[in-house]
Amino acid sequence: MDAVSAKDLTQPPVKVLFLAEEAQDDKTQQVASMFCAAESGDADEIEWQLKFGMSPNVRDGYGRTPLHLAALMGHYEAVEKLLGHTKCNVNSLDAHGRTPLNLAMLEPKFVLKESMREAKLKVVALLRKRGGRQAALYQKEYPSGPA
Repeated sequence: MDAVSAKDLTQPPVKVLFLAEEAQDDKTQQVASMFCAAESGDADEIEWQLKFGMSPNVRDGYGRTPLHLAALMGHYEAVEKLLGHTKCNVNSLDAHGRTPLNLAMLEPKFVLKESMREAKLKVVALLRKRGGRQAALYQKEYPSGPA
């Protein structure tokens, strides 16, 4: 398999682990590790990646940041680590025009496990506390994008 560059990470996040194993350069492996950590809620890995220069705003092929994935999965500690970085954009829009708050608010009433529902509600509260907005509200206030 040819080397995979960071800009070629267009696969869904669940496939990022495979790409990390196949990556032949350090940057691609770091990007893949960051998305795996966000999806699985590995706050220690996220902290390590941020400490050594990984941008909290790196994007996958769907325009999602690690914050989008951590919020979607309801990983409070991972969201907290990402938001602790000074450059983390709490209102970044993915390719479908959704903010991390939009993704955190998806499906909580349909989640069967009470613990998962509670985790997602905690993430929603944290994102709101840190200035997170739903995409429609954010786009209305900032029509040209982030300041």
